[in-house]
Amino acid sequence: MKRKRYLIFILILFISIGFAVLTSNLGINGTASFTDASFNVYLYDIYEGDYNVEESTINIEQTSTTTATVAATFEQPGDYIDVCLTIINSGTMDAQLNTLTVSGLSDELKNYFDYSIKYLFSDNKNVTRGDVLRAGQGKKMTFHIEYKYDVESLSSASNLNLTLTMNYINPKKAVSDTTWEYEYLGREQIFYVNKSGNYQIEAWGSGGRPYRYTDANGKGAYTKGTINLNKNEKYYIIIGNHAGTFNGIGKKANEGTIGGGATDIRLLPYNNNSFDSLKSRIMVAGAGGGVEYHSDISRGGSGGGLKGYNATYSDGGILYDIPNSGGTQTTGGIAIYSQAYNTYGNAGQFGKGGNANSFGGGGGAGYFGGSGGVNRPLTSYNESAGGGGSSYISGHIGCVALDGSSTSSNIVYPTKHNVICNDGTTDIDCSIHNSGKYFTNTVMIDGEGHEWKYHNGDTEVTVSNDVVGMPMYIGNGTMTGNNNPGFVRITYLGNN
Repeated sequence: MKRKRYLIFILILFISIGFAVLTSNLGINGTASFTDASFNVYLYDIYEGDYNVEESTINIEQTSTTTATVAATFEQPGDYIDVCLTIINSGTMDAQLNTLTVSGLSDELKNYFDYSIKYLFSDNKNVTRGDVLRAGQGKKMTFHIEYKYDVESLSSASNLNLTLTMNYINPKKAVSDTTWEYEYLGREQIFYVNKSGNYQIEAWGSGGRPYRYTDANGKGAYTKGTINLNKNEKYYIIIGNHAGTFNGIGKKANEGTIGGGATDIRLLPYNNNSFDSLKSRIMVAGAGGGVEYHSDISRGGSGGGLKGYNATYSDGGILYDIPNSGGTQTTGGIAIYSQAYNTYGNAGQFGKGGNANSFGGGGGAGYFGGSGGVNRPLTSYNESAGGGGSSYISGHIGCVALDGSSTSSNIVYPTKHNVICNDGTTDIDCSIHNSGKYFTNTVMIDGEGHEWKYHNGDTEVTVSNDVVGMPMYIGNGTMTGNNNPGFVRITYLGNN
């Protein structure tokens, strides 16, 4: 009878400041203290990812923000587990990975067990020495451990202890790089401006959650612009996803799926129940709507440019538009009525997708969110997916900023040149955020791959007929819309 192998992984972060005397050893049952509060790297979250061991044998315990243990029983060759962990740098200084070691396997046992440490996103690249974790940034990683060959004859294999040690330092050369990338973490991240100049900011909104392995969910939008930033300013990076409730996701109903979360740059800390926090957004990439129960009948609306896409449904093979379910520059998506359940879906709101009712999909978040769907029988049994959220860029013609006096109960739009700003405006002053911060060289591409821009001579900002697509944030090339979690890339362009 084969003896089970019990493998314990002990994850330890060992963090030091490159130009200071103090080092902090973070270990099992250990504590961490820092004399310099501007340098703080810690373990934010740990959970099991992919695995093929018995789930009942997996035990994960995060004992503090710096340590965790993972135990799993490997019964036979081919068993493996991916441990997902998130490393956060909440300080104001960049942190660079100085050493990365895994210890605990004898030379003999190394022939029987494989391990690797990769980034969960970023094209599944290996975690390597020299990688930079930006101030305010976080990274998701996977620690993969696999039992390769039979070790029945190795009694010492019954109880293995592996230690993952990561040593971060803060050398000056880490701040000389010109690109910062932020992925979804389920929490705010902070961009600290370490030198004044022009910065290019790109944002991708999330797609709504797929259903039944189809692509019927709405796709996320893309926004880009150049902005002048001053040293020591900080900006809050909020990345959307189609999971949980983060950043305005519209909830599903019954067997529908949730909408996507918008991705935005704001001047105040994240709090989606705070109107002031939402009002501080200077760039928003809208998210796609969720899918309803019959995803072959109704499709989620994609995140929009100035306006989010409406959800659609098919009846007798004919595709119909569900009116007003995408968010605009001044209103949330308008929900439709259900004849079957005598109820409506929930309308989108400023910064939030509407919740669904009776088998509908949730609305995508955005500048204004798309509406939530609702069961909607017509001549046949139809349900409704969620609408897409709109995008916003301060400085992009056609966008409409809120007046600084606006409150949650009284949204006010500014008056420019004796005209109240509203949807369809061609006055660029209407788009400028009340803080005065704005972008130039703006680009706005919706989740269907169409660009929204103003052409001289047009009466309003128009959407391109052609599909131009948006850049992929991992690798090269373009994609029509973003079906993945959101993303932000910030690039330093210089002082000119």
